[in-house]
Amino acid sequence: MDKSKVMKEVVSNILANRIKSFEDFISNTSDPTEVISAGLFALGVDKVDVVKDVDSIVFNYKYITGESGQLSFSFSNSHIDGFLANNVSRAVNLGIEIETNLSDAMMYPHDMRQKAIDSVCMSLGISDSFYSLVLKNWKTIC
Repeated sequence: MDKSKVMKEVVSNILANRIKSFEDFISNTSDPTEVISAGLFALGVDKVDVVKDVDSIVFNYKYITGESGQLSFSFSNSHIDGFLANNVSRAVNLGIEIETNLSDAMMYPHDMRQKAIDSVCMSLGISDSFYSLVLKNWKTIC
């Protein structure tokens, strides 16, 4: 999958459809391939290959280091499984915040901007390092 194309499409959907969360995104699409792939790319994954069948989608991912893994999405319960499943949803939720609430905060003075970032991190239950990882990959690709 083309990282840049996927991320641009996901960002466009976030803004056009006023997406509020990963769960909202999944429930409002007939094909969650792009949003799950965007979450993987935001985590620093280099390559995603997708295999679809009637009941599920399998995501085979690989980092530039060679480390690889697999996620699966079930259409029957709109649930993802795999080692990175929780991080994918948190990365997409953070991406939504980056494109909505935090984009305005970038115009604030440093201390106010940092408070906005800290507030988002606290509400999503993510660390500063997770925030930095996702921000770096989200904005590099878009």
